[in-house]
Parts: sequence; C-alpha cells; structure tokens
Amino acid sequence: MNDLGFEIRGEPAPFASAPYGEVMDFLHHETQLLDDGALDEWLDLLSDDICYLMPIRTTQARTGGSGFVDAGFYDDSKPSLAARVQRYLETSSAWVEDPPSRVRRFVSNVRVWLAQDGDRYVRSNYLVLRSRLDAKEYELVSAERRDLLRPIDGGLKLLKRHIYCDQTLLGVQNLSFLL
Repeated sequence: MNDLGFEIRGEPAPFASAPYGEVMDFLHHETQLLDDGALDEWLDLLSDDICYLMPIRTTQARTGGSGFVDAGFYDDSKPSLAARVQRYLETSSAWVEDPPSRVRRFVSNVRVWLAQDGDRYVRSNYLVLRSRLDAKEYELVSAERRDLLRPIDGGLKLLKRHIYCDQTLLGVQNLSFLL
C-alpha cells in the first residue's frame, strides 16, 4: 500500500496475533505517557533516527492529488522533538501551556502489517481532545496516523510517524502539545 508518501509493506497481522498485541501495547503505553505528561519517558520510545511528520492539508478536487503539501506542522527528528519536550518541561518560555492543557488521546481502528524483517507498519485513527483553561468546549484534532515500529533492544521503537489531519483548518488554537 503506497499513498500519501508512506509505503506500508508486509502481510496483515491477525487481530489475535502476538505482533498485533505488541503494537497495541506500545500504542496504549505511548498514549498514556503523553496524556500523563511523561514526555521524557515518551522520548525513550522513539528511535534515534525518527521521522515525525504532519503535513499541511489542503482542499483538492478528486483529481487534484492527496491534498497534502510538502510543508508541515511537524517535520521533526529526535533532536527537534527533544527540544520541544525540554522547552515544555524545563523553561518558562512555554507560557501558552501554563497552566497546562488537559489532553486526552484516543487510538482506534488499528491495522498492523508485519514485514519480513520484523518491522511493524501501523495504520490507525487518532482523536485528540484538549480542554484549555475554563473553556466549556473541547478542541478536537482527528487524523489518520501511519507508523513504522521496529524491534530494538527487546522492545518496539517508533521509527517513522506520519499524521494526516482530517481538517484543513485545525480545530485548536495552537499545537503547543504533541500529537
């Protein structure tokens, strides 16, 4: 499967298989770390050469292509993600998140493909709810995620993540939190 610039390789992993369960454990653990603000621990789940990408979506006619452009909200490596985390956790310059937002992440419709080299290609739906200050309404971001997980040192590491938002105009005032 190759569209949106992310080629998924391998054979589908059955729902009850060990590789599928390992991926689900990884995704649930990752989501919990992000929701709990354990960002240093979250960084440990990333491979050193991660590609973390969230391209900007545009509205296109059916024949106009995928609707995603080369520019992105995120186009990060591990050092740039570590800098985001450090800024958020250790400096007073992240004033937009003081007091911090209350963020809840949901992963669903998870599909896993197992490549011959042991890599796991993952396609999932992702919903993020953010409550900010005393606002009554939630801010929402819905997206499709495509991940590449690799077995490293007895566990899985996130090697590649592409986040494809459903909205052309995001339903959040800013992206001061990690998706």
